[in-house]
Amino acid sequence: ADDTGVGGDLVLCWPVAKPVDAAFMVNGLRLEHGTLPERRESFVRLDLSSDQSSPDAASDAAPHPAFIALMEHLERCGDDTELIRQVGVAGQDQRSTGIEVAVTTAVGPAVTAAG
Repeated sequence: ADDTGVGGDLVLCWPVAKPVDAAFMVNGLRLEHGTLPERRESFVRLDLSSDQSSPDAASDAAPHPAFIALMEHLERCGDDTELIRQVGVAGQDQRSTGIEVAVTTAVGPAVTAAG
């Protein structure tokens, strides 16, 4: 949390074609693996491969307008934004072509009950 008392975790996820060996490690990083439970999410997908507006578009420090729209939507709905997953989107050649930003809004029985 920052000085406003608002904060959360950002988790970077990268989809893989097959399970990663449990012994796989990267020094200095906490790695988790597995399948996410049944859940309902709000998300946006940012296609960085087609953003020709700036050569630095993928590394620009300013939040993408779609991300801001997602956060505004979640605020209007009253959904929790404690855990935000940033998922790499790979193209045919397995190179990153975009980012999906997802926020889980319900898990397990709440998914079915909430529809």
